[in-house]
Amino acid sequence: MASSVVALLGTLRDLHLRLPDYTLSRLEELVAAKSPDLLCVEISRQSWESDDLEQAPIEVRDALARLSRSSDVTLIPIGAGGSSWSDAGIPTPRHGMLASVRRWLSALLDRMTVDLMRLAGGPRAINSPILEHLCGALCGLQTVLADSGGRQAWTSKNQELLDGILWVLQRDPGRRILVTLDCRRKHWLRRRLQRIPDVTLVDFWKF
Repeated sequence: MASSVVALLGTLRDLHLRLPDYTLSRLEELVAAKSPDLLCVEISRQSWESDDLEQAPIEVRDALARLSRSSDVTLIPIGAGGSSWSDAGIPTPRHGMLASVRRWLSALLDRMTVDLMRLAGGPRAINSPILEHLCGALCGLQTVLADSGGRQAWTSKNQELLDGILWVLQRDPGRRILVTLDCRRKHWLRRRLQRIPDVTLVDFWKF
């Protein structure tokens, strides 16, 4: 089987509206410049095929879908991931031992993640290996604090996105595939994609 080249590009939901150096138009420019064969995005197949983008992440609705319709880039839906930053994150603890303390700590970690993105500012820093690892560590702590149901929901959604990517790899081997997804999910997905045979996982900037 021909080797597929895959790159991940982290997106920020509604935080794109607050970061002047990583706006939706900047995201669209970055993806267009790379001209991938296939563009995997966080939207359900049903929503995409029915042209129902109301609940889609803002980066899909207002940037990536428009790019696909006005270019040769083929958009592939790999699963819905939550429309806003808060909706797409790790569920807040609600039950169990020290729930209020865990909830406070989880909110603190989320604010730290947002501050980290603001400090990074632009797409190159936000999509750097060091920030990906830091974001992965903060998300890891949040999953520890979450209820068991919250942890399962987070992992299940990550697995759904991974399964969507694997489906694309099997259907169209040997293609250049760009995956745009919530930056908080990149670390989890990268570690698993690195284990997939016939996949060359590259840095976005070298894609």
